[in-house]
Amino acid sequence: MASPKRLIYLVAWMVLLPLLQVDSRKPHQHGKSKKPLCPFPCVCHNDQVFCDGADMFELPISLSDNTTVLNAKNNHIKQILRPQLKRLPNLHTLSLRNNDISWIEPKAFQPLKKLKSLTVRDNQLEELDLHVFRSLMALEQLSLRNNLLTTVEFIFKGLKNLRLLSLGDNKITNLTHRTFRTNVRLYVIDMHNNSLTSIHRNSFRTLPFLRYLILRDNPLKSLALDFKFNYHLELMDLTNCQLNAMAKGLPMSIRDLRISENNITSIHEKDFKTTRKIRMLLLSQNNITKLHKNTFNRLHILYELYLNNNSLTQLPQHIPSTVRGLYMTNNSVTEVNDHDLENQDKLEVLHLSNNNIVNISKNAFFNQNRLKDLDISNNNIERLEPKVFENARKLELLDISHNPIDSADHHCFDGLQNLHILQMGSLGESKHVRPSIFESTRNLLFLDLSNSSQLARNFAESPFLLDYIASVEDLNLMHDGIYTLPADFPNHFPFLKTIRLVENPWHCDQSIFWLTRWMQNSSISFSHEDHMLCDSPPELRGRMISSLTLKEIPTEAPPRTDIKPDVEVIDIHFTLGKNYTMILGDRENFNQSQLQAAENSSSAVLQQGPVLQGNNTTVQLKYNENDKTVNNITQSAYKIPTELLEKDVKKTRRYDKEHINALTKQRLAKLLHRQNARHNKGKSNKISK
Repeated sequence: MASPKRLIYLVAWMVLLPLLQVDSRKPHQHGKSKKPLCPFPCVCHNDQVFCDGADMFELPISLSDNTTVLNAKNNHIKQILRPQLKRLPNLHTLSLRNNDISWIEPKAFQPLKKLKSLTVRDNQLEELDLHVFRSLMALEQLSLRNNLLTTVEFIFKGLKNLRLLSLGDNKITNLTHRTFRTNVRLYVIDMHNNSLTSIHRNSFRTLPFLRYLILRDNPLKSLALDFKFNYHLELMDLTNCQLNAMAKGLPMSIRDLRISENNITSIHEKDFKTTRKIRMLLLSQNNITKLHKNTFNRLHILYELYLNNNSLTQLPQHIPSTVRGLYMTNNSVTEVNDHDLENQDKLEVLHLSNNNIVNISKNAFFNQNRLKDLDISNNNIERLEPKVFENARKLELLDISHNPIDSADHHCFDGLQNLHILQMGSLGESKHVRPSIFESTRNLLFLDLSNSSQLARNFAESPFLLDYIASVEDLNLMHDGIYTLPADFPNHFPFLKTIRLVENPWHCDQSIFWLTRWMQNSSISFSHEDHMLCDSPPELRGRMISSLTLKEIPTEAPPRTDIKPDVEVIDIHFTLGKNYTMILGDRENFNQSQLQAAENSSSAVLQQGPVLQGNNTTVQLKYNENDKTVNNITQSAYKIPTELLEKDVKKTRRYDKEHINALTKQRLAKLLHRQNARHNKGKSNKISK
């Protein structure tokens, strides 16, 4: 047993030991200065210093030697000196972007042995000392973009780990075979927008890992390089290099070749003799007038071909069947024939806008069962053939805007159940284009009918036709001459999110006050609603519709006298029997001889005289036995003789515009189907709208 004296010594030792113990992890360092403070107004965090936009005129010098990142962009620094960087041995990222640097001391970067990323872009450097980067053996990324450099010979010597070099937007005039000779790991070279007129044939010969070479916007005029040892070069951009012919000696590894905006007039098969792996080929904005028959024969995995803004008069023949996207906007193509695309059964995107296309044959898209995006806008197409898009069943986007389309077959959109975006703006009057063409497009999400006044007004004035486009989420009815809409208009669009109704001559009477309430209370976005203004009556002209109150609207606003009574299109396509006749007009008495002639003739015209006051328009009803449809039904009211509908009623029933709106399509179909069965002895015919 320990003695009491011994226990006292033990307890004292346990109490005093923590006080006497020296922390072995932090030995005392004589003469060590206190930890540097973060220089004002920079922000410091975890050995990273951010002086972005700090209004500095020189680099801060009171930084910790543990600093790894220094961001000094957007300041007023004019020169870089060695003392400013000598205490930063652990720095690996330095950004000096967007300053006023015009001079860098030759040995300024010598202390930065671990530097990997250096950005000196957007400054005023005109020249660099040959040894300025010589000590940066770890450097991987260097950006000197947007300076005033005219030569870079020998500047990059010794940078064996350099992978990304950005020299764009300078004034460099030439490259020699020694410029990149020691930069064997270069992965990306960007020299766009310089003054390059000469590139030595072997400038890139020693760069086996080079993948991206960007030489766009240089006045090269011609190019013949040796890419024999550039096994991995994938992208080469020669856009706007004033080339008169295809570049020579391109490597087989190239996958993305961009030669747009040059002066090339023709393409030959031999131009792609060594580049069989091209997937994307850009030849837009040249002066190409002819593509030889076998031009693209060797490009067996070509996916995208861009030929925009050339002078081609027909679609290219014999292009690889692998092509997914063909872009030919702004050419001189006049027609699309049955066989032009027969080998391109994998096409997903076809853009033919801004050509001179007059005709698209019925079977032009026969093999296009993968086509998703078709743009034929800004052409001279006057008619859409029946079922012209039927085989393009996967079509999701169709643009036929800015065409003088005067007629479209009722079945022109058949098969387009997957169509989501349909642009039909600026079709003009389109007197013979009926809303029933949308019967097959029941999944539309976006519909543009701007500047297509006749077609838009047909919808606006015949609400039961709106069910064709009930799925729409975004509807454009701008510049369509619409001055009113039916009060149940919103009920037809349960999914509507955005609607465009500006630039229409709105007539603000009490019948349109529902539109004001809709705009005020709905979650729907009304594009530019502050520009939805009343055009009449005069006392409300210029008022925003969304700000109207019921009290200020005249109880009986005078009708618009400046608008001619348009002939309304009652666009209902029924399958009728031979003895069916639909009578149009406002008169109660009919010319029975004309009625009898229409019923007994296979093709008859029934004229009933003027039906609108002040207008000499005559009603014409034509029955075509071939397709058994009644076409060109034009008036605000039509009458169906009761003897054709109900056996026991002798008086003629009149279905005016309001009654038509109230009747459902099913009701009309049921009536005509019943009478069809009676007149054809039980043989019913199919009803098609």
